[in-house]
Amino acid sequence: MDYSNHLDEHFIEEVVSSNNIVDIISSYVQLKKMGNNYKGLCPFHNEKTPSFVVNEDKQIFKCFGCGEGGNAIGFLMKKENMTFTEALKNLCERANITYPTTKYSDEHKKNFTKKKRIYQLHKDLARYYFSNMQKNLDNSMQYLQNRGINEKTIKNFGLGYETKNSDSVNYLLDLGYTKDELIESQVFREKNNRIYSIFFSRIIFPIIDASNRVIAFGGRSMGDSMPKYLNSPESIIFKKKNELYGLNLAKKYNSTRIILVEGYMDVIRLNQNGIVGAIASLGTSLTKEQSELIKKQNKTVYICYDSDFAGINATIRAIDILKEQNIAPYIITLEDAKDPDEFFNRHKPIDFFKCIEKSVSPLTFSIDTLAKNYNFDIHSQKLEFLDRACDLLVKSDSELEKEYQIKRLSALTDFSIKAIGVKVYGEYFSPKRFNIDNKYSTSSSSKILNKPNFLITNPNYNRLKEILINNNSLIVFVTPILDAEELYDSEIKQLYTKSNEYNDITFKEEDVLLTKKLAFSIKYEIFQKKIKEIEDSIKNEKDSSNIIELSNKKIDFIKKMGEDTVSDDFDVDILETDFEPSVEELNDEELIEDFSNINISDVYSEDDDMLTSHEYDQAVQSLIEQGKREGYIDYDSIINTMDSYDISKDKIEDMYDKFASFGIDIVDDIEKEGTPTEEDEKIAEEHRNEDIDISNLDLSMVKGNIDDPVRMYLKEIGKIPLLSTEEEIKLSVLMVNGDEYAKMKIVEANLRLVVSIAKRYVGRGMLFLDLIQEGNLGLIKAVEKFDYTKGFKFSTYATWWIRQAITRAIADQARTIRIPVHMVETINKLIRVNRQLVQELGRDPRPEEMAEHMNMSQDKIREIMKIAQEPVSLETPIGEEEDSHLGDFIPDDDALAPSEAAAYSLLREQIDQVLNTLTDRERRVLKLRFGLDDGRPKTLEEVGKEFDVTRERIRQIEAKALRKLRGPKKSNKLKDYLD
Repeated sequence: MDYSNHLDEHFIEEVVSSNNIVDIISSYVQLKKMGNNYKGLCPFHNEKTPSFVVNEDKQIFKCFGCGEGGNAIGFLMKKENMTFTEALKNLCERANITYPTTKYSDEHKKNFTKKKRIYQLHKDLARYYFSNMQKNLDNSMQYLQNRGINEKTIKNFGLGYETKNSDSVNYLLDLGYTKDELIESQVFREKNNRIYSIFFSRIIFPIIDASNRVIAFGGRSMGDSMPKYLNSPESIIFKKKNELYGLNLAKKYNSTRIILVEGYMDVIRLNQNGIVGAIASLGTSLTKEQSELIKKQNKTVYICYDSDFAGINATIRAIDILKEQNIAPYIITLEDAKDPDEFFNRHKPIDFFKCIEKSVSPLTFSIDTLAKNYNFDIHSQKLEFLDRACDLLVKSDSELEKEYQIKRLSALTDFSIKAIGVKVYGEYFSPKRFNIDNKYSTSSSSKILNKPNFLITNPNYNRLKEILINNNSLIVFVTPILDAEELYDSEIKQLYTKSNEYNDITFKEEDVLLTKKLAFSIKYEIFQKKIKEIEDSIKNEKDSSNIIELSNKKIDFIKKMGEDTVSDDFDVDILETDFEPSVEELNDEELIEDFSNINISDVYSEDDDMLTSHEYDQAVQSLIEQGKREGYIDYDSIINTMDSYDISKDKIEDMYDKFASFGIDIVDDIEKEGTPTEEDEKIAEEHRNEDIDISNLDLSMVKGNIDDPVRMYLKEIGKIPLLSTEEEIKLSVLMVNGDEYAKMKIVEANLRLVVSIAKRYVGRGMLFLDLIQEGNLGLIKAVEKFDYTKGFKFSTYATWWIRQAITRAIADQARTIRIPVHMVETINKLIRVNRQLVQELGRDPRPEEMAEHMNMSQDKIREIMKIAQEPVSLETPIGEEEDSHLGDFIPDDDALAPSEAAAYSLLREQIDQVLNTLTDRERRVLKLRFGLDDGRPKTLEEVGKEFDVTRERIRQIEAKALRKLRGPKKSNKLKDYLD
């Protein structure tokens, strides 16, 4: 049966939107996240370079190689050779949707047509409201700007305005909508045969669903009229409990987190300040359906409701609802603001990021909220609080959570851990359960902080504990970094034995990054503490032989820590000394001081080269032979030849030096293949979103003469810490607001990216330092142009600016006439083709022969050859004796002919003779007025200042002098030169 006979478009759209195309295609193709898209090898044709792109926001795929594209249904039809109906049934099964087996009734089709009309009505109405806002009707835009909303944000959210006269009614009727359709939309009401908008005189917030359809509106009064906020009533296309305001933008920006807030303005202000992922329920408490929508996003969830009594209760209800979906949210508390909207009136975006970092678990929030209602100075109230808090602990399923909170309650109430533990676990509880000695289980909170293990007061350690309490499975990312013996809590140690159970779980990216970051910070602090203990022992040791022994112990410990602890920022040197001094040296105080001050960088070494000299020479020689044949070699050939070998940076640079000695150019793929096609440009556009990990960039020296300033520069930039994605966003937000320090930090953190790119262009006629300088100019330009709201990493964006700056500099250097970069690449190709034809033909090739090889017209070849010609100096010697110059034989069209030069010389003499017949004042006035001395005429006012007289007086002197010169005797001497 034809599907169109019994399936409407809405059902098909519902099925498609209920499936994630990334999940479907991932079962056939290995996809990799590239910015906002996913990329992989096309399943419909053979390719080596990925050109198959999947867009999760639009739920479509496209291959820029073979041209295949479509949605999830189209993919299954093509890949599995299914019919449309079969593919649709497959998607229904995946989404647990019942496939209809009966034909739709006429009534059903009529309802579907009505829905389409209402969707379009809302879309047209949103455009009308937006146009009203742009016109600033009733100072609506001024109102929003006073609330801190800028024009860009107004456009992004489509904010609008409804007039007090409900002019939107006539607008929609003029578009062809009926009165019944206006009433059906629930945006309009009818009274006394008059239709009016329920949103009159209100700021309009379009409510857009996850499929980017306008389904309803919210309105905010500009004055004191109540209610302050008003939502569209439910309609055939809008059900409040199923929608979340801002979810469409959270999906668009691919946020790593979801921040649940109360109102429209909270969502808008967060987005405007660079904190994406904010969503809001629509005037109601969070519903089960909304929590299911949140779960589908698979993001870390934060709750940031209002800090008033109603907001606290709403937070507690939201925690319970999200718990039903197995979501453990973090609670953000804003200490001096009611909500995010008010928060940004007083604070910068970076302050909100700090609040995110300080967010707490649901149980911590509940206990802290409960504590605010009691006075702990009153013993009875303290007991009542403890009873209620322990009831909350009893309900918790996490043993880690219980242990953590029991310690907090002990510190908060001054009751012992044992007393609180008995209330939670029963009378058989013992502090040994938590691996705590009784002597530390006192009622004093200060004694808890003085326990032997220094980690108990470490904020990073406590934050990690809280994360593991909420999500035990994250222990799999801690075990490779921290040993169980290094941890304080026995419950966390017990998770180590269960880590293998969590290997098949899918984790949220933000949770993983935060867990690793905290674990590494703890590892480093443990390392620093142990190093300090050894250093203290060295300082207190008097015996020089023991000092040497302790120093060697310190070295061994640093080596044991390995690369997990040593930062990439150190300037590393290979250490081969065993530190076995002679007897005389044992009494050398300076030597002992050197041993006691051994640095981490002194013992960190790189792996030795694994490639033997013979294999290396063979591999390089094959590349040299290829370069001789073709006149150039591309990076792909180098990578393919050397990929199977593990070679050091020095050997790579040595290889480049050998290529240069044979005159072999190293070119990029784009230079080898000529001008990119339209298809190439599309693929390149997709690659712009690829993430570039600058932490692995090469900062080693290039071979050749490198000045000390270059070495110093590379050493200095290696010490600058890299930025995480979160830090990039924070600094970008500050930079947009005019913070020059933030701009400087972004530039400094990416200087190593410039060096890595500049090294690829060594040997092209510019010094390494000049290449770095030009690349830095491109980096600064990238910082100024970077838009953090696009979603891709800064390093990806900056790469294109840096490359452009360097290639343009290479193209411009040593040229009097500047040539565009794209033409330089074409000229390079022409030179290579010319070199190849000379070898084949034994003579210089003709233009028609070169045109055939380059697939260009002869006229185009001649034009390129003309552009490629080098300028010739007019001082170039001519003849065997070189006693003449080229400039002697080229006429100068701008120079005077000898006859004209003689005439001008005589005219000058006659003018001087005529002027000498005037008085000194008259002669000076005429010379100044007509610029006879310097060629620049002066105004009457300027000449008047010279003589300290008025403009009128100068005019009189000038007129008198000219009358004298007009006499026949004087004027005839000059008239002859006019011919």
